[in-house]
Amino acid sequence: MKRVSKIDTNDWMKLRRLIGFIQRTIDEMRVIGATSLTEIMSFVDSTYAVHENMRSHTGGLVSFGIGAAHARSTTSKINVKGATESKLVATAEYLPYIHYGSDIS
Repeated sequence: MKRVSKIDTNDWMKLRRLIGFIQRTIDEMRVIGATSLTEIMSFVDSTYAVHENMRSHTGGLVSFGIGAAHARSTTSKINVKGATESKLVATAEYLPYIHYGSDIS
């Protein structure tokens, strides 16, 4: 995780935007449910070389059908040579968060 050594006006603007979002959405309901307890849907995607160090950005989501049971967004841990390889690395990095098989009760 990157640490900020000196706060500038952009950081304050981002904080104000975040606080405004929280204030506007604090009373909204979050809906999480399941259409089936035996079907788990997983989605993984990445964008190639979007960070200053040329690393990709990876995101994943696990759902039972309504809402997200788990979501994660992070910078990829390694540099890759292209968009296709970025998708493969994203899938490999998100696999520990995807639970599958007959052990679901």
